[in-house]
Amino acid sequence: MVRTFWVTLDPGNLPLSGDVPDDAIERLAPYVHCTHCKDGIMYRSETGVTQQLRTVGEGVVDWDKAIEVLGRHSPNLHLCFEDYRAANVIALYDENWRRHFPDLTDADVKKFEQLADECQERIKRKEILAIEEYNKLPFGDAERLASYKQGYKYLKGIIKKKGLGYGG
Repeated sequence: MVRTFWVTLDPGNLPLSGDVPDDAIERLAPYVHCTHCKDGIMYRSETGVTQQLRTVGEGVVDWDKAIEVLGRHSPNLHLCFEDYRAANVIALYDENWRRHFPDLTDADVKKFEQLADECQERIKRKEILAIEEYNKLPFGDAERLASYKQGYKYLKGIIKKKGLGYGG
């Protein structure tokens, strides 16, 4: 008997387990049947990198590539949006934290650092809000709904551009 298992992918949670989002999406794609659409920026901190959750399309996930790769393996992929405010420490330089993620390589650490540096450059170019400015924004039901709509519009544009989906 062949057993099949499916994964619900949450790109926003991947860094918390030492996974570089785009690499993990590629690796997990054959097993994914549902994706939580969540994104975040990264910035350097004393113990490594901190992730600040953001609206889909504002963060480090390459959604253009993710939709293509995931859609190739699961043409009827379910997308569900998740959004909340959080800052998550990815303690790349803490040996106790690293011990929990033995597959995390030095090359992965460099990728996390590069993602953080790229986000900092995007902030300097005013493409995205600075960390402190973002923290000052209100976040209630109306803002959460607006974030969902913005993320939906962003992903729908990618899906349409690639000729995927139902067109709904």
